[in-house]
Amino acid sequence: MKSEADTPWLPFFRAASSDTGGPPAIVDEAFVRALFGGTISPFDPVRAQPFDERCSFFADAVADDPERATRYRELIAFFDENDLTRPSAIEIGFSEYAPAMPIPDSDLPPGFASRGSCLPRLIVAFTAAGSVVGVVGHVVWT
Repeated sequence: MKSEADTPWLPFFRAASSDTGGPPAIVDEAFVRALFGGTISPFDPVRAQPFDERCSFFADAVADDPERATRYRELIAFFDENDLTRPSAIEIGFSEYAPAMPIPDSDLPPGFASRGSCLPRLIVAFTAAGSVVGVVGHVVWT
C-alpha cells in the first residue's frame, strides 16, 4: 500500500459493551472516531468502506503485492465462516497524500509540528453483539 516499511498485520479485537446493541448500521468516519474514543487527530481524514474485492483498499493493496489477494480472500472467507458482519477496510490518516487537505497555519493548535507518518489501517468485521474482530497494521509515509 505504497508503504515505506514492511510492517505486519496483527490481530485486533475490541469487545462490545453490554449496551452496544449489536453491529453498527454503517461503518463510517464518525463510527471509527468513536471506536477509538476521540484519539484520532481531527486533522486526519478517516476513510471506511465495505471490504471486498471491489473496494479501493483491496485494489491498492493487491497492486503493490498480487499475492496479497489470496490472503485477503482468506480473511473475507474467515469473516463469512464465523458469521461476522459488515467487513470493513479502515484507513486513518493520509499525511500529505490525497485525500488529506493542507492545514492552514491559522488552524494549527499550539505545539502542532506535522502530521504523523505511521498511519493505521484496519480490516475488521463485527460479531452479533457488536464486538470488532480483524487485523490492524499501518503504512509508513514520510
